[in-house]
Amino acid sequence: MYPNCIPQPTPLGFSSSMNCITIHSFAQIRNLEVIFNPSLSLPLPMTLPIFPLLFFTRSQNGGVPQFKKVVFEEFTDGSFTQAVYRGQLNEHLGLLGPYIRAEVEDNIMVTFKNQASRPYSFYSSLISYNGDQRQGTEPRKKFVKPNETQSYFWKVQHHMAPTKDEFDCKAWAYFSDVDLEKDVHSGLIGPILICRADTLSAAHGRQVTVQEFALFFTIFDETKSWYFAENMARNCGAPCHVQPDDPTFQEKYRFHAINGYVMDTLPGLVMAQHQRIRWYLLSMGSNENIHSIHFSGHVFTVRKTEEYKMAVYNLYPGVFETVEMLPSKVGTWRIECLIGEHLQAGMSTLFLVYSKECQIPLGMASGRIRDFQITASGQYAKDSGPQSWPDFIILDQSTPGAPRIPLLGSRWICWCR
Repeated sequence: MYPNCIPQPTPLGFSSSMNCITIHSFAQIRNLEVIFNPSLSLPLPMTLPIFPLLFFTRSQNGGVPQFKKVVFEEFTDGSFTQAVYRGQLNEHLGLLGPYIRAEVEDNIMVTFKNQASRPYSFYSSLISYNGDQRQGTEPRKKFVKPNETQSYFWKVQHHMAPTKDEFDCKAWAYFSDVDLEKDVHSGLIGPILICRADTLSAAHGRQVTVQEFALFFTIFDETKSWYFAENMARNCGAPCHVQPDDPTFQEKYRFHAINGYVMDTLPGLVMAQHQRIRWYLLSMGSNENIHSIHFSGHVFTVRKTEEYKMAVYNLYPGVFETVEMLPSKVGTWRIECLIGEHLQAGMSTLFLVYSKECQIPLGMASGRIRDFQITASGQYAKDSGPQSWPDFIILDQSTPGAPRIPLLGSRWICWCR
């Protein structure tokens, strides 16, 4: 019991009272509109395989199909007026909620506000169903109604943290569990990272010597979303001749995604050559969500009782795995599920490895620009250490007056004009 560990939160979410550390996170649920189609305004890589046309078809209303989803969003304090800006290090999270990081023996407090139109909850397998662990609190409610707020509080036990043989931090997940299947298909899931003691920087709230990426592999089935009827009305105007029981129709509403993105469109997977990278691999759903995760051009390390070098990892529903990598080859590489149906349907994305010395122009390695098109290249910023990103710019002078177009959806790594 921790009756005396009531935190006074700081802007970073860390606070201390009577020698106990509490991580206080403010999470709100909100709705947003999602387009699963990749942006056709950017050139697709030459190596992009041919995917089913269902991703490029338009709705019966004539526009690109859009789907209502619901997500966890982080705020600076309990007033829920200022959302935490999701910067370059967290851009890759996509539909996922914000990271919640803590160390063993820490206390975690989540203040949860439901701004959606129906009841939802906040739950993790780390939280006891018996309710809040502090004295004098009521048992945990099953759901939070719209416009209601509820706090969740639990202590990080030793069995939640990595063992002495594992990496410094271990992946878990939080989600809504009013109806687990419908809630996750609607978009409600996020990563929890539990670390050994003295791993996280008090100033940054994360492990500064490692760059982290959380990837959620799942098949989003829009027919199982709470917003299926609303999305049908949006994308199929009257008279709508779609038969919801038609297997062909059901397949068109299934999206094989990584963090909510399909067909190599997930942004933010950018890293330096030889930088220590930690991947948190997540999967949820039925037995069809068995994935064979492959990192092209690179191997990664798995640690259990021993250490193994691997190129493919088999990920099962409800399993959260942690692997590490030291990317050795500069260029654009693919993360993909090798299950044939999943890969064909678009469960892949790209990650960019750049050289800090800029020995290889990124345009040559990316596949977006032909080698003969590049007549000048340069590095226009200094690398001030692992906490900052060098700004590389590729200039294509073969087409005077051509617009500047970001490669890989990045605003800050590689440009051509």
